[in-house]
Amino acid sequence: MRQRGISGNKTDESMRGPCRGSAIGIVGADDRLRLLMPLSKPCKTEGIAAIVEHGRLDLLLVTDADDRESPALLLGASLPYQQP
Repeated sequence: MRQRGISGNKTDESMRGPCRGSAIGIVGADDRLRLLMPLSKPCKTEGIAAIVEHGRLDLLLVTDADDRESPALLLGASLPYQQP
């Protein structure tokens, strides 16, 4: 399991435009996508920590609004997960 990256709507960092949202993805050891779940809150997630324990996937995610007036958010999620 690993974070593969984030996608904006422009390639030039200064012309990137607003973030449309984030998703949690799980990629298997064979590099095949196993799960892709969009977050319900439209935010730009820049960091993720994941722990698999007792059949659950516990996540912490941090956001960055690219705005000094908007604080970062620390989001949490937990879902059932069985390792392949």
